[in-house]
Amino acid sequence: RLITAGQDYTIRLWSREGELIKTFDNFGENKVVVARFTGDGQQALFCCLSISGSNNSGLIDLATGEQTLKLEGSEAVFNIARVSPDGRFAATGTVTGESYLLQLPDGKRLHHFTGEGILQWAAGWSPDGSTIAWGDAFEAPLINQFRPRRDRWTLAAERCHPLSRSHTE
Repeated sequence: RLITAGQDYTIRLWSREGELIKTFDNFGENKVVVARFTGDGQQALFCCLSISGSNNSGLIDLATGEQTLKLEGSEAVFNIARVSPDGRFAATGTVTGESYLLQLPDGKRLHHFTGEGILQWAAGWSPDGSTIAWGDAFEAPLINQFRPRRDRWTLAAERCHPLSRSHTE
């Protein structure tokens, strides 16, 4: 299966053959900018950008269309979210430069990383799920529009350990 996010305020679930299985359109006037399967494939982690600036991001059950979790922890709008390879965690970022490590499926905030007030543009996990990297946008033309964040973290025994300076709670 494939999942897509749309600026037409929808998430769509597709078969491997490219046939539309289901459309989720219960996001109001919120443009869906990210949709990612959870580890079990039964839910999707999503982020929306709204006209009003409200935070409507979380988990949606792909069978029922119900939002099962709203991401908390920031007044800012989440614009990136990546599920860990084992499906137990989410690396998220906001338009104001904050990043969060969340436990799934309950959304418990494990760590909060302060940024430089720059839009978080990317997050990624190492293939074994032990390391997270965030990237932010900055004022540079052409290809070099992304740079690694100063914070990298490794997961060990379900805890984060800083490899470099950071702010955690």
